[in-house]
Parts: sequence; C-alpha cells; structure tokens
Amino acid sequence: MYNNKSNDTEKVIAVTIEKIKRIYASTAIYKFSQGLKNAETDDFDSAFDNVLDFFGNKIEEDALKIECSGDEVNMMFFDFVRMLSSTRHLAMCVFVNGNADVDTVKRLERFSGWSECFKVVRDMNKHDDKICIYIGFINWFDGEIYDVDYTVNVIL
Repeated sequence: MYNNKSNDTEKVIAVTIEKIKRIYASTAIYKFSQGLKNAETDDFDSAFDNVLDFFGNKIEEDALKIECSGDEVNMMFFDFVRMLSSTRHLAMCVFVNGNADVDTVKRLERFSGWSECFKVVRDMNKHDDKICIYIGFINWFDGEIYDVDYTVNVIL
C-alpha cells in the first residue's frame, strides 16, 4: 500500500497482485460474460469465447489477478506488464468498472500489443473506478512464434 500526500489530503493507493489458478480466472471471466450476455450481441459472445479458450486451455496452471483503481494504471504498471511480456507470451482480460475515465481505458488498450489474447470490457452497471486484470502465461506449444523468438533461439 502506498500513501500519497498532497495539500493536506491523503490518498491511499492500493494495488493487489495475487497468484491464482487458471480455473479461477476462467471461471471469473465466464461469470462476467454471462452477466453481460443479455445486453450484448453474438459478436460479444464469440470474443469472450476466444478469451475463455485461452484462459481455459492455453495458459499455464497459474495466472495473475491484479486489482487496482483508475489512478493506479500508470507507467509503473505499464512497465510491469512490459517486463512480463519480455520473456513470455501473455493472455490478458481486463474488466473496467463504469466510473473509470476514458484515458485509463486507452492506457489499458496499449497492452494489446504485448499479448496474444487481449480483451477490455467496461461494465457500466458498476459505479466505481475499480479495474480487475487477469494475466496468464501462454503455454509454449500454444503460443505464436514471432521473429524475436527465432532471434533469441539463434543468439542464445
């Protein structure tokens, strides 16, 4: 937990990162998709099917669950995801509650370049700025092979 004091106001910034089993991540994603299913289209369902396929079958047994608020999605968090993606292929699913600002959502969408599977969903029925991010490490036999992978294998 981090305390940020300015002008006699105190703001507590708390980011929680926990290691969970992939079944818990895929179950949470499935429950969330079912909660929004009535209001959305078939295209929405097929996008979630892709995410569920990755989190259910193509990632390793452990995943990360990160909870934070909109204020906490800053460059430090950006660097954290970049560090994770430098050695592994990632699958990410991000749930953003309704009060998160547009800039926060745009910052989160930058992560799509560092993951094979990426989905951001905004839930307008929840009225806070909480963000929940699930990150899974894709199994080596399910990941796409990029030029950088070939380069690393040749050099090392």
